[in-house]
Amino acid sequence: MPKTGNYRRGRSRENSLKYRLWDAGFHCERMRGSAGGRPGAPVKPIDLIALQSDGNGGCRAFFIQVSRHKRHISSLEREELTRLADRVGAVAVLAYIVDHRWVFESATGVSVKLNL
Repeated sequence: MPKTGNYRRGRSRENSLKYRLWDAGFHCERMRGSAGGRPGAPVKPIDLIALQSDGNGGCRAFFIQVSRHKRHISSLEREELTRLADRVGAVAVLAYIVDHRWVFESATGVSVKLNL
């Protein structure tokens, strides 16, 4: 079955952000099919996983839900993203576009600085 226009645009947004994160020094992987959630879950909120060196030999992990607009991210997706991130000590991040620029905030509503 051919992929729809919405699927292609979403994949394009995810890839665009992935390469921007790579260029900023993150290691970033796209979760194909957004299957980053548990099997059988009603939502699969993890689009990207990004790792950033903390400068002390460790790293910080970010689980990222990518969307065109903040309003397109459901509360169920936020809750599942937060649950999965908390489980492994990652930061749950919502990434969406405002005025042609990426905005990042935690799934709980606090601003997140990703230095792109």
